[in-house]
Formats: sequence, structure tokens, C-alpha cells
Amino acid sequence: SLAKADFQCTGLEVSEYASKVASETHGLNVVTGSLEKTEFADSQFDAVTMWDIIEHIIDPVQALKEVSRILKPAGYLFVSTDDASHWLPRFLSRKWWALGAPYHVFHFSKKALDHAAAVAGFEKPIYLKDPRKYTVSEIVTHFGVSYGSTFLKGLARILEKMLIGKISINIARPE
Repeated sequence: SLAKADFQCTGLEVSEYASKVASETHGLNVVTGSLEKTEFADSQFDAVTMWDIIEHIIDPVQALKEVSRILKPAGYLFVSTDDASHWLPRFLSRKWWALGAPYHVFHFSKKALDHAAAVAGFEKPIYLKDPRKYTVSEIVTHFGVSYGSTFLKGLARILEKMLIGKISINIARPE
């Protein structure tokens, strides 16, 4: 809805219900379907965004091939997904929040995403890093949630009220 002020937008949604809500409630142009095989014309779009989508797709390489087909020759594909080779998922191991089976079907490292994109006909991706500032109390809260630790969650609430809990640290997210 933010982009439609400046762009002609089309959404693709697998859920018929969600498509209906987006269209009827929010006035968005959304069609129901699967990204692996769409009804869109060849070279129809200037850009395709897949924010936190690719990990949910049953055949992500086929989806990327379909995106390649529907993008204009100088079009852009923007993908956001967790990087399974980042230190944080490796540190959290089985407690990593992105291991949301059965919702997350695939997990990509940068190398795996490069390979999938190349097989689908894309050039080497450009990775953008956008470190985010987290307070010490937010970090402790996050680990408390990931590990299901009431101790860490309680500690985070205490730190929130203290100067040390308000200190911000730049962290490159595992995306």
C-alpha cells in the first residue's frame, strides 16, 4: 500500500482469503496464485520483491526461474531471507527462530542463494548490509525468547531500567 502511491503494483498471494482481504479491505491489486507458476506475461514487471518469502516456497529455484521470466530485461529482484551461515543461527542452533517448520521449507546461505539465482538465470546478487542498533536489553530479550529462558527474559526487564540495558550496539542481522 505504501508503494502504490508511486508505482503500479501487483501482489501475488497463495492464500485466497488473504488476497480477498488485501483487495477488498485495503484496495490493493492482489491475485491468488503460486510464484512457481504465474499467469503473468513475459517481461511484465520492472521489479519483484520477495521479502521473507523464498524460505516458504516448495520449489524456490522454479520460483526464481518464474521471476526471471516475468521481469523485464533490466528488471530487479529484491530478496530478503535469513542467512543460515551467519554466526547467529549457528550459535542458536536448534533454537534459531527461523527453524519454523513446517512454515520454513528452505534455509539459504549466501552461497546457496547465489547458486539458486545463477541456476534461475540471474547474475551474481548484490548483498546490502543494513546493521541495526539493538540495546543490550533487546539482545538479552531476544536470547531469552529464543532459548525459552524466563531467567533471561526477567534479566532483560531489569536491564531495561538500567543504563547498561540502554546501550546500543550495531549488529548485522542474519539476513
